[in-house]
Formats: sequence, C-alpha cells, structure tokens
Amino acid sequence: MGISEGMISYGLGWNETTLLNKAMEANRPFGCHECYSVMTSPPPMHLHGSNLVVRQDLENQIGWDIGNLDGSALIAEDLVFGLAAYLKFGKDVFG
Repeated sequence: MGISEGMISYGLGWNETTLLNKAMEANRPFGCHECYSVMTSPPPMHLHGSNLVVRQDLENQIGWDIGNLDGSALIAEDLVFGLAAYLKFGKDVFG
C-alpha cells in the first residue's frame, strides 16, 4: 500500500474558516463514497488530490510532471497520478 486518503488540511486561511467548513473538509475522506470505492476497488475513476496520502518513495518513482493536454496544463493530475500508480504497482497500491 502506498496511496490512501487522509484529512484535508489547507494552511492558508484555515484559522479564518468556520467550524462547519473544517468539519466537512475533515470528514470527506471518511464519508465520501467515491474516495472509499477508489481505495477498495481500483482502478481509480476519481480521486480527490487534496487529501491523497502518498508514500514518498512511491511519489518519487511516479512524479507529478503530468504534462499538458492540447497545450494547456492538465487539471486532472491527481487522477493521472493515481492511474499511473495503478498501472505501475497494481491494485494493492491503494488502501
């Protein structure tokens, strides 16, 4: 296992946000059906990149240089990263 979901932590402005906002963001990896299904039934069809927890050695092997699509920056880099991990390491990389 090298990729999982964890709490979302936004450092910038975190102290200014409401308690409800913090609670909703903190619970997303535990209450989000899509997050659960990706971790238990890969390959990933959807990933929340803001709360991915990735083992450093695995991240270094795959990298985040995702590239461009039709000359524009690809905005689905979290999903592309997850698919690359799945292709390279198989379904057991998630958990």
